[in-house]
Amino acid sequence: MKTETPEVSVIIPAYNAAKFLGRAVESVVAQEEVDWELLIVDNNSTDGTAAIARSISDRYPTKVKLLQESRTGAAAARNRGLFAARADWVQFLDADDVLLPGKLARQLALPDPGDWIVGTVLIQEANGNRKTYLPGSEIWPALLSFTGLGHLDANLFRKSLLLELAGFDPSYQVGEDFDLFFRIAQAKAPRVLDFTPGAVHIHHDDPRLTTTNWRQNCHVRLQLAERMVAYLREADPACSLATTAQRNAALLQGIRRQATYDLPGSETSLRRNFPDGWRQAVFPPDFLPGLRWLYRIFGFSFTERLRVGLRKYLSHQN
Repeated sequence: MKTETPEVSVIIPAYNAAKFLGRAVESVVAQEEVDWELLIVDNNSTDGTAAIARSISDRYPTKVKLLQESRTGAAAARNRGLFAARADWVQFLDADDVLLPGKLARQLALPDPGDWIVGTVLIQEANGNRKTYLPGSEIWPALLSFTGLGHLDANLFRKSLLLELAGFDPSYQVGEDFDLFFRIAQAKAPRVLDFTPGAVHIHHDDPRLTTTNWRQNCHVRLQLAERMVAYLREADPACSLATTAQRNAALLQGIRRQATYDLPGSETSLRRNFPDGWRQAVFPPDFLPGLRWLYRIFGFSFTERLRVGLRKYLSHQN
């Protein structure tokens, strides 16, 4: 049954997304048994994205609205849509990803949905293969892993919660979604888990903000991990929210990712977070099983230099 106020506001931030925008919109239009509105936020596109969005708005004048955001970055674009949203629930969708059929109706029908529905996402590689990422039952380990709180596309948020937190932090050009998840976790917002895949995050070879500056992306991820660990140490010294091993594993994961693109910076990060150096005992026993013996024998720097060199060699062979 249609209502004057939509049930869900779907927000698509779009920067030079002319190639993909139609596909994303079609996945929204296909959502049945839900009264939705679609807000497409053009973020300084130069490739015809705005014209395509305008034609979609003309086709669905009561359902689709085109907005403009001059500040660069997905965070600012999403906030533009958030502050214009009319529904109680908000769905974010990247312009090059898609919702799966029935996603919105199923999540809205969940009993006691709280303020945050953490969904399941399918990651589709460039070769078409898909992998499922399920939400984690424990919030802090899930957050520290950067994989257990659902991709933004797969989640659903109560608008009042996001407004209370002032939306996304526009100072983040990457990692703004994990910063938001961190602040939601700190606010102890009630959440439910949805284990049915609801969206597909599609990898492709075209430029994408999160893949065109890996060095910055890795730096932000590590910085967020350090913020989370510092918060947990202060908020829960007894480590009941996340074990010391889990927190150390999250930090080392971030440092190793940084080493791929900035080895000198990763060595500094290792000394900052582990001043006593590499000690296997402070990590989970199943962490890095293939490299554990190399760290023990050769140390972090040599092992990571070897790994990065091997990675580059193999990429040149393919």
